[in-house]
Amino acid sequence: MNILQQNPNWIVSAAVGALLGILLPYIGKLCYSAIRRFKKYYLEGPWYGYLYSHKKEQSVICEFRLTIRKGFTSRYSIRMKYTDGLLSYKGTMDVENAQVYMHLHSKHHDEHPAFRFNLPIPSNDKIMTGLWLSLDNDMHVASGAIVLSRDKLSKNEFEDIVKREIRLERGKAMMRVYK
Repeated sequence: MNILQQNPNWIVSAAVGALLGILLPYIGKLCYSAIRRFKKYYLEGPWYGYLYSHKKEQSVICEFRLTIRKGFTSRYSIRMKYTDGLLSYKGTMDVENAQVYMHLHSKHHDEHPAFRFNLPIPSNDKIMTGLWLSLDNDMHVASGAIVLSRDKLSKNEFEDIVKREIRLERGKAMMRVYK
């Protein structure tokens, strides 16, 4: 007890040091996130999304709205909701090797779709074409073409973009984005 009365500051110093040690990794992220908040990335904002899927063994075009925002624990945060309102997802986006990679998870069931797009140049960022990998609406593993657009597209416009920019290599069961 005599030591505490003579020098009680060592307890406070130890507690502050332990707290700073725990928070140190997050302080850097917080500073980086605060600086990034003021710079808008050209892919941020709302997008219209279109992809082919299967419902009851029929090929259908599914439409959704996707929003890209800055994230705190990841570089970018994604919110996605199908226009029929039945499914919604959230997830993260990152840019790697000149490609946009999105990983999402469903709010309502166990599903984790992944999207990959070629990174568009800033002056030509109205449309992004890519591939998705997940479960289709019949709960089978599936992959297919996906298009994100700043403007709403008609069914014919979506199909024209897919025919022009996505190639299915027959006999090899492989798809590739050409753009």
